[in-house]
Amino acid sequence: MSKKDELAAQLKDLPSGPIADTLKARVVGLLQSCWDELSGSNYTKMEARKLDRAETLKWNPPRLQFTIERHGGYLVGGSRAELQLWDVNLETGIASFEERGYRQLNALSPRLRVEPIVDSVIEAVQARKTLPGDALVWVADDQVRIKQAVLIPDDASKQTMSGRRKRFRSAMQSAMATIGWDIISERPALKFKKKVAAK
Repeated sequence: MSKKDELAAQLKDLPSGPIADTLKARVVGLLQSCWDELSGSNYTKMEARKLDRAETLKWNPPRLQFTIERHGGYLVGGSRAELQLWDVNLETGIASFEERGYRQLNALSPRLRVEPIVDSVIEAVQARKTLPGDALVWVADDQVRIKQAVLIPDDASKQTMSGRRKRFRSAMQSAMATIGWDIISERPALKFKKKVAAK
């Protein structure tokens, strides 16, 4: 008897609907043992070892269905996991899935208001001052360097930080243009040059 047939035999006499928690470990174990035999089982790099995270198992003969968290985005700095609904047809030996949204794994960082930070930089530029931590440094009489990494600290997920710094750069560029400064560089820090007054 194949592992797939062994799983089908285990489920055969169960009523349709949710699978009891007392059977979950046995069913998941059998599913893991036959996973590589199923057509479509390797979509989205799904592997048998990941099935330990399977939840809300349901038996709708001949289909075994379950939801599972996928952590690809989370592992590269995101704050949530993708949810997938998998459908395993034990008659045809085909596994398929559909996306079912996301689950928040980490608390969302509060939205950062960049405007007050921009305002403090503008005040320093107009007063020809520097800012602590070399956040604002005068490179020349008509050039300043602004370190967004100091002003927007790295205290959130990669995705959140990227969004915060993008909003800061945009607001900073707009505010500096208003007082007569052009951006001349964005990396590794923002660098602005005072516009030459028209004669």
